[in-house]
Amino acid sequence: MVLRKRPGSQILALPGMIPAETRGQLRKLLMKPITQSVDGLLDEQAAAQTLSVSVALLRKWRVFKTGPSYCKLGRLVRYRRTDLTGYIDANRVKGDA
Repeated sequence: MVLRKRPGSQILALPGMIPAETRGQLRKLLMKPITQSVDGLLDEQAAAQTLSVSVALLRKWRVFKTGPSYCKLGRLVRYRRTDLTGYIDANRVKGDA
């Protein structure tokens, strides 16, 4: 087994050591952004995806004080999943049927 060592003391395996299929799965896993933390807070991208809107629209809603409730953690903006579902329920329009 041949290993390469990076200057930062990280040991890397050579590409031939891990099957291509496993490398692809690992790459997808590592490139996937972490959007939900342990306490159920979602970042802008995950919240926008949940509501099927753009991140720009979420930001616009925050400026005009409309849209779902959000949390400010320093400069980070996070949304609770329950706030998003509550916002969806609050904006439900019933038909005349």
